[in-house]
Amino acid sequence: MRNRAAVVMWCQTEDKVLLMHRIKNGDSYYVVPGGGLEGEESFQQAAVRELFEEVGVAVTEKQLRPICYHEDDQGRNWFYYVICDSLLPTRVGGPEALRMSETNIYEPTWIPVKEVADLPLWPPYMKKEITKHCAKQDPRIEQVELTTMCLVTDGDRILLQDRHKDSWSGYALPGGHVERGESFVDAVKREILEETGLSIEEPRLIGVKQFPIEGGRYIVFLFQADRFSGTLVSSDEGHMEWVRREDVAALKTVNDFAELMEVYDREDLTEFQYTIEPDGRWVIHLK
Repeated sequence: MRNRAAVVMWCQTEDKVLLMHRIKNGDSYYVVPGGGLEGEESFQQAAVRELFEEVGVAVTEKQLRPICYHEDDQGRNWFYYVICDSLLPTRVGGPEALRMSETNIYEPTWIPVKEVADLPLWPPYMKKEITKHCAKQDPRIEQVELTTMCLVTDGDRILLQDRHKDSWSGYALPGGHVERGESFVDAVKREILEETGLSIEEPRLIGVKQFPIEGGRYIVFLFQADRFSGTLVSSDEGHMEWVRREDVAALKTVNDFAELMEVYDREDLTEFQYTIEPDGRWVIHLK
């Protein structure tokens, strides 16, 4: 099956979304308006075209906001939503209009967001995604996961952790999550003590790393410290080791370690950001 793109129209004022009600051979269910990519179309181009063909609603690529990316053995799928101020008029068009019959019916229908979870909706995982993304809330507010990371230096040596986790293995800088109500400085001090046995003094905030997660973003506050006390130990997170900067290149580091160190080493950089492209690629931006 070819790659697909689909769009949910969300009317914030009425708190309703536009779905296609399908009645086929007596079966009644709902789908997200959309369809397969044609030729060299991008996911965004296909989403705009399919929405207009199926329900008669015209939008632009700039209006599309990503909901989720899903890949299975049948192809890749991008789902978007577009915010509108009123319940726009709809009509059935394109191939769907040609296939209409007494036993094959297409009905664009505005559905209250709160009712989506109980609908026979295909694909089923979109019930959770629509409920999560299309809810009345301040669009400036999003969910975040807060963590810290610290570059601890001793002359020309840096402190690295050989991580054991399969999902993110290799040499990396130590760090961890910020606890509820905890300051970022206190969090990085606590995490370094727990993972390395060292008490760092006066950690300095160097920059920020961030990447998208479901429903929001994951933020890492990047600290640096060159004053510490205590005895170096390892933890369940990984083995701790002092490494000379000139020897780091020979190590198996985590995938984005080189780019991260640029943020530490260059005075003109303060941010490391991942974005997800429409084709599913994760792209690094240093700013």
